[in-house]
Amino acid sequence: MEIGSPRPLSPAAATTIRHDATTVTLTVENASTNGARPLTYVFEMATDASMAPVVHTRANVEPGADGRTSIEVPGPLTAGRTYYWRARATDGANTGPNSSVSHFTVVEPVVYSAPQLLSPVGGATLTTAQPELRAANAARTGPAEDTRYTFDVSLTGDFTDLATSIAVAEQPGQTATTAGPLQPGTLHFWRVRAFSASATGPWSEIGSFRTPSSGPVVPPPGTLPPSLPGGRPAPAEGRAMVDAVIANLRRRGVSMAGDCGAFEITRRVAWAFANRGAGLERKPGGRNCQGHSIDIVLFTDGQSVDMLVGAGVDNGATWQEHGVLPDWRDWWIAPTDPD
Repeated sequence: MEIGSPRPLSPAAATTIRHDATTVTLTVENASTNGARPLTYVFEMATDASMAPVVHTRANVEPGADGRTSIEVPGPLTAGRTYYWRARATDGANTGPNSSVSHFTVVEPVVYSAPQLLSPVGGATLTTAQPELRAANAARTGPAEDTRYTFDVSLTGDFTDLATSIAVAEQPGQTATTAGPLQPGTLHFWRVRAFSASATGPWSEIGSFRTPSSGPVVPPPGTLPPSLPGGRPAPAEGRAMVDAVIANLRRRGVSMAGDCGAFEITRRVAWAFANRGAGLERKPGGRNCQGHSIDIVLFTDGQSVDMLVGAGVDNGATWQEHGVLPDWRDWWIAPTDPD
């Protein structure tokens, strides 16, 4: 009669586990046997690879029904320590060999404090619709980890109407990013928090600022350009231009988040195809950026509207034809150089 050895499954070897975990689950693949007697399992955990001394043991563990057997070790375990564990099967009269020894390390989790807002704050009226947001880096305890910051800008103080959300890598001492372009003449609220692979810190206090007014939000219809040879780009050419615009904006660090971030893509594509009859769509209501549709490029062939679907990197910007807009002349706006 033979009993095989179980195989450790999780935690996988060399896994790190947070010190504040309330339990640690040890799981093995069940052992094989050619005997008729039912198996039970013995789990052992030690603080040395030699498996001595044993700091936790569990015997008479019934096998799991799914071909795996688990136990839960109560926590918290000691931070900064590596634990080694193994298991074996027995039928009461015979005992199989120990499994291989697996191990995991318990770490003190990184804990972030809230960053401190530096500028802009206090509802100050700015001179640009693309403000630099700056915060003092969050204090933290625990192991060193790559830290990033999420900057949220909202049209409401409860952050239910986000204008943009930007994630950037931590910079020395203070971390900053540029948001926008944001809606002009509008009070905006912003906040920031630190995060890493294992932890997310609390939000900062809420800051506010007002973007400068830029006159009427809704631009008037533009003058039609002359009809030029070439016509509307084919979808493949359109998609290639969208990809090129996104790559260029990424290299320059221009935000593409939120409605006005999506419009950064759209207006540059329209400008690139201006000599082919491309324009922007006038949109006084709904989701818009400064009175423009955030994701529509409108052509002057009178037969079709081409849409940058979702027009935001997170939504998978692409190129898709959407048919005729019968009264397109009332909505077409000539593109201008975005730079």
